[in-house]
Amino acid sequence: MDLHLLRQLARANGLVVRDDLVPAAMSRTVWQHAHTMGALARVHRGVSRLIDAPQTFEQRASAAVIACGDQALAAGPTAARLWGANVAADIIHVIVAPNRDPRPHGVVVHRPGAGRPLHRDVRSGVPLTDPVRAVVDVAAWEPAIARSVFEELVVAGRLHPRSLLRHLAENPTQGRPGIEAIRAVVVGWEGDHRPADSVLELRMMALLKRHRLPQPTFQVPIGRYRVDFLWPQEMVVLECDGWETHGRHRTGFERDRVRDAALHAEGYVVWRYTWTQITRRSAWLADEIRRGLRVRRAQLGLPPTNPNEV
Repeated sequence: MDLHLLRQLARANGLVVRDDLVPAAMSRTVWQHAHTMGALARVHRGVSRLIDAPQTFEQRASAAVIACGDQALAAGPTAARLWGANVAADIIHVIVAPNRDPRPHGVVVHRPGAGRPLHRDVRSGVPLTDPVRAVVDVAAWEPAIARSVFEELVVAGRLHPRSLLRHLAENPTQGRPGIEAIRAVVVGWEGDHRPADSVLELRMMALLKRHRLPQPTFQVPIGRYRVDFLWPQEMVVLECDGWETHGRHRTGFERDRVRDAALHAEGYVVWRYTWTQITRRSAWLADEIRRGLRVRRAQLGLPPTNPNEV
């Protein structure tokens, strides 16, 4: 079997589909011979991969969609991963046409519910649902990861909270597990509809609201810098320090010190908090912020805020 010819006839991600080749380009015997000789390796019935093609998540997802027939789309957690969310890759989820009943190994097959339209996108060569539908399906099928998927897709710029709210308002979702929970997350979204730079900032937004702290302004320019959060009256800047951006490299550490010095020179105080403090010590952190704002207002001669807030 001519491997060069197979490469020319392959689809995205190094996949070769029997119905594309037999009988138009080769006989069934030749197709089977290509597997015997090691040019192709079977993935699903009628779907094989070039033996030298990298075995990737995208290849697995694409093969599953092809095996599930026309109109099939990668969906839910699988679609979310393809859009950029950090989702486990062990199981492939696919939505299929209502009249299909495929059962490929290792694939969870779903059917679209009435009144829930599907919009077809393609990413990394894989037909899939759009990010809004991906989050809705994750909330229904794997509600434990719905919040993190929503946050990651917003941060990546793949999803706008208002688009998800509009979808939830326009489409019947009653009775689907997890839907009300994800609706509450989206409704509680803060930040003047400006996407956060990191998931850590989203967690800080949620912490401030959950503990009923005075709400700062988000992503504020001060001179040549843009700060994560600012209480303008108190002139307090709060920065969220993820390890990847602020702690892993010496250059990031030095840059933060220069930034803090410039803000101090303008009269601001700067508070920096880490992932662990924000996500695992939230009660302690809320008390620190509440106490710090009270002290800062006293230092500046500002009247106390509402006792129920500070």
